[in-house]
Amino acid sequence: MKRRNFLTDVALTSFLLACNKRDVLLKQSSVQSATKKLTINTDYLHFNSYGQSLALGGGGKFYDGPFNVVSTVQKYDSVMPNLGARSVDYSGQTATDFAPLVETVSPKGGQGETMCSGTCEMFCQMMGTKTFQLHAAASGKGAQSVLELSKGSPYYQRLMKDIQTAKNIAGEKGKTFSVGAIGFTHGEKDYRDNTSQDDYRLQLEQLNTDVNSDVAPITQQSSKIPFIVGQASSQNRDADSKIDPTVALAQLDLCINHPNFTLGTPMYMFDYLSDNTHLYQEDYRIVASYYGYAMKKLLIDGVKNFIYPKRHQLDGNTIRIRFNVPAEPLVFDTERVFDPGHFGFVVRDAIGNEITINKVDIHQGNTVRIDCASVPSTVSYAINGEYKKAGRQNGPRGCLRDSQGDTIIFDPGVTNWKSHNWTPIFKLDL
Repeated sequence: MKRRNFLTDVALTSFLLACNKRDVLLKQSSVQSATKKLTINTDYLHFNSYGQSLALGGGGKFYDGPFNVVSTVQKYDSVMPNLGARSVDYSGQTATDFAPLVETVSPKGGQGETMCSGTCEMFCQMMGTKTFQLHAAASGKGAQSVLELSKGSPYYQRLMKDIQTAKNIAGEKGKTFSVGAIGFTHGEKDYRDNTSQDDYRLQLEQLNTDVNSDVAPITQQSSKIPFIVGQASSQNRDADSKIDPTVALAQLDLCINHPNFTLGTPMYMFDYLSDNTHLYQEDYRIVASYYGYAMKKLLIDGVKNFIYPKRHQLDGNTIRIRFNVPAEPLVFDTERVFDPGHFGFVVRDAIGNEITINKVDIHQGNTVRIDCASVPSTVSYAINGEYKKAGRQNGPRGCLRDSQGDTIIFDPGVTNWKSHNWTPIFKLDL
C-alpha cells in the first residue's frame, strides 16, 4: 500500500477540515490560531449565552431532588441586567440598570444555571487585573433550531434588544459597551429535524454573519464577535444521528475553519439527567468555565485553545493521528470517562464495516497510534455508545484529553475543576 506522509505545516494562514459532505467529515490539512487579538478599549464587555435550553440551564423537571443554581455570589465585578441574566424570564419588560451577576431559578422552575456566571468567572480568574467589567445575559430559547434562532425570529430580536438595552444603560452611565463573544450551546433540535451537516454549518455561519452585521451599528465596534461553541454530545437520540452526528461535526468544522468560531468544549465527559439531554447545574457551570477560558484565550491571547486532529498518516494497517494539544501530553483518562472500548476510537473499512483494533496508544505526547487488523478507510472518535444515552458512562464518548488541568484549575478551593481539554467528536477519511 502506498505510504501517506504527514502534510507539511502551512504557516498560520489556512484552516483544517472542509467538512462539506455528510460522509466525508475531516480532511487532512493545517489549522491556524484564530483571529487577531482584540484591543479591549471598552468599559463593559458583553458575553451572551445563546442557543437552546442548555444555554439557559434547562432540565429542572428531570431532577428528583431540589433544583437550585450554583453561582449565587458574584466573586468579581461582573454584571447582568437588573431583571436577571435570563431575559426569557421577563419577556415584555426592559432592564433599567445593571446588577451583580448571579444565577436564579426561572419563575416556573424549569431553568437554572446559565452559561453566564461560569464564563465570566473563569475569564476574570484568568485575566487578573483588567480595565473593564464583564456584562452577561442569556438570550436563548429552548427547543429551537438554528433557523428558529436566526435573524427574523423573535429570539434573534430579543438577542438584539438585550444588547441594545445594555448599550443604552452603559451610555446613561457615561460608559462604553461592546460585545466580546457569544456562547452558543445548541444542536438537539436540529438532530430532531434531521438537519444535514452542510445545512447546519451554513445556517450557523449565517447566524454569526448576521450578528456581526447587526451588532456593529449598535455598539460602534470594529472587532468581530466570535461564537464559542459547546459541541453537542448527545447525538444518540436516534439511529441516524448515532452513526452520523451531523451537528457535532458541523460545529467542529466551523470551529476549526472559520475565524469567528472556536470550540469551548465537548460535553460527553459530564453526567446527563434522565432525559439524556440536559446537564446537572454544577456541570453547566463547569461547561461555562471552558467558554470563559476559550474567550480569554481568543480575545486576549489571539489563539484557539482546543484539541484537534492536525495531521494523519496511514501506513499499512497502522493509523497515526497527530493532534494539536494545548497542554501536552495527551492522556487516556478512564477515571473520568468510562472506556467505551479503544478509548473511543472506531475504525471502518471502505464499505463501512467495523475493523478490529489491536492496540491504541499515545506517542510523544501528541500522537495517537492505532494498530488495526486490516486496512482501514475511516477513523472516528466518540461516535459510539448506547442508543438514547448520553454522558461519560454510557453515551457517545472518548477518553482522550490533554494535561491542561494540571495547571489550570477552575475556581480553586471550591469547584476545583481540572480544566483539561477533551478531544471533540470527529471523523477522518484516511
